[in-house]
Amino acid sequence: MIGYLQGKIQEKLAGEVIINVNGVGYEVTVPLQIFSTLGKKGSDISLFIYTHVRENIFDLYGFQTLDEKNLFLTLMSVNGVGPKLALAILSGMPFEKLKTVLAQGQIGALSSIPGIGKKKAERLLVELKGKIKMTDSAGRVFSSYFDDAVSALVNLGYKEQEVREKMNQIDGEGMGVEDLIKGVLKEYSRA
Repeated sequence: MIGYLQGKIQEKLAGEVIINVNGVGYEVTVPLQIFSTLGKKGSDISLFIYTHVRENIFDLYGFQTLDEKNLFLTLMSVNGVGPKLALAILSGMPFEKLKTVLAQGQIGALSSIPGIGKKKAERLLVELKGKIKMTDSAGRVFSSYFDDAVSALVNLGYKEQEVREKMNQIDGEGMGVEDLIKGVLKEYSRA
């Protein structure tokens, strides 16, 4: 399997790039967020590759970082999500924002991606729960903080969906469980 390509951009097409590696052209499909950052024809390029093989089809999908490739693979682990839908999701918003949306269970933001309705967004978030980890600037994982805060508020009698909606209204990046709970309670008091 092909896992990495380094060469020069031979051609750029809508959502695809042909990479010339020592005279061999590899056609690689990339998320639109990545496509817009690629250089011009003749520029150096290196991408991490996911090779998708089925029947008579051999497709290559390219990513600038291993994190992007791993998120693509995580999305494909959801029942009914193939490479095209996973690529559409990655193309729908900047990578870091998408990770936040998935980790925090933001149904509204996820369903705003073309091709992802509310029901599909809900199913994705249920199946991905706990699989997407967010880290702060120090590299500490904090997605579990969100789950812990939601659990604590549900145990206090609040409805989970309402709690998640309120949590989406605060900027919880870098907050601990207590701060998240306080932030959500402030949102409730404003209502």
